[in-house]
Amino acid sequence: MLLIAVCTVLCLTVFFKIETITVTGNTRYTQEEIIAASGIQTGKNLFLTNVEKAAAQIESGKPYVRTAQIRRKLPASIEITVEETAAVPFAVRSGEGYILLDRDLKVLEKGSGDLPEGVAELRLGNVTDAQEGRMVQAENSDATAALQQLLAAADRTGLAGVTYYDVSDPANMLLTYDGRLDAVVGGTENMEKKMAMLAEVIRRNDETDPQKTGTIDLRVSGKAYLSGKRTIGN
Repeated sequence: MLLIAVCTVLCLTVFFKIETITVTGNTRYTQEEIIAASGIQTGKNLFLTNVEKAAAQIESGKPYVRTAQIRRKLPASIEITVEETAAVPFAVRSGEGYILLDRDLKVLEKGSGDLPEGVAELRLGNVTDAQEGRMVQAENSDATAALQQLLAAADRTGLAGVTYYDVSDPANMLLTYDGRLDAVVGGTENMEKKMAMLAEVIRRNDETDPQKTGTIDLRVSGKAYLSGKRTIGN
């Protein structure tokens, strides 16, 4: 028992000290910035280093890091692999500018004065918390939940090209495709069926009239009504 205790103490105090830390997958941030955000230091014990906490610190401290994975490698190395957000999908208006969000609604950065090109505008209602590296919070918490449900259904049905989302009223959600076709989604019920119908209507119209404008009403169960008048004046 004494021998085991001595070996354990030696492993935790003398052996397996971190000598090298490597980072892969980073383009926006330098290796030094990623390592600093992790809190991992050379000279510390490899096995006493909390890699889960370090990964979470990277993801929150460096907002454009979507995921961080940290692996111990014997005898004395730490390998950090990050996946960065390649393209900003959403921007929500706040005050005089926009807050940039990733696919999971994590705040990437604040203060963009104009809507960046290729980024979909998102309306959540009153934004109550927008700390970089954390999920954006709206006064109506149902708004973010409804949006995530809508986005998941859109992914499953192959709907793409949406340039505007308004989920400030989760019972009356609106969106715009390609800046020209509005969709009145209504509430979250039958969301996947609604997104599938919307994707099909858009596909057919793009084939016959790719410049068509108007509104697609999805509020009647199992139906999609297309009119020539737009609903959203954005």
